[in-house]
Amino acid sequence: MTNKIVLGAVAYDAKVVTIWDGFQRWFASQGLEFDYVLYSNYERPVEQHFRGAFDVAWNSPLARIETERVARARRRTPRALAMRDTDCDLTSVIPARALIDGEVDAACMIDGNLAAFSNDGTLPRSATRVLAQTAKYDHCNFTVLDGVDERSVARFRELLLGMRYDDASVRPLMDLEGLKAWREGRTQGYAQLERACDRFGWLREFLERMQAA
Repeated sequence: MTNKIVLGAVAYDAKVVTIWDGFQRWFASQGLEFDYVLYSNYERPVEQHFRGAFDVAWNSPLARIETERVARARRRTPRALAMRDTDCDLTSVIPARALIDGEVDAACMIDGNLAAFSNDGTLPRSATRVLAQTAKYDHCNFTVLDGVDERSVARFRELLLGMRYDDASVRPLMDLEGLKAWREGRTQGYAQLERACDRFGWLREFLERMQAA
């Protein structure tokens, strides 16, 4: 195998190891040598991405914005390769779980989660109401920086976009990762989060630390 990709991702759940181990075997069967590195938070892989610790980052929205800002300061070019179909055109809502337990006044969550919690009875429909809802946005994406082996990146992207949910060898992994298809990566859906970060100065300390490194 001549093509090789190393992924940087966050271990947000124990199933992450099962997911990427499974994809590792599938990519190998397609002629792509694939490995991954896991981190306990989203800021650390952003830092390590610029140090060349891996080729592709599985970024959260905020990690994507952090990567964009650091890249701009260092005259690097980040690129969104692909994202899950379930990460496109989401919204967040602010309902009040506190009305049930009396612990908090409101909470912010993805609209799909609110629907799921309402359907399974976690948040009874009569006990909560939506106070506000955001505009549509996108969630996670695979991000690469300039300077990686383009042939390997192209093969990785080709294989991702070519996965089919009816393929028994990848369907269980796609179910665990919460998607039915990989889509083209896009960045327009991060604009409102970026504006919020600028308004509240959220990125200032992180960018100063990265610039000093």
